Amino acid sequence: IFNLGHGITPDADPDNVSRMIEAVRG
Repeated sequence: IFNLGHGITPDADPDNVSRMIEAVRG
């Protein structure tokens, strides 16, 4: 389970975060 602001590296780019979320959601 991914929680925004938790478990994500501070230097994570918004694009990378969005891609990761999309990948997790499927």
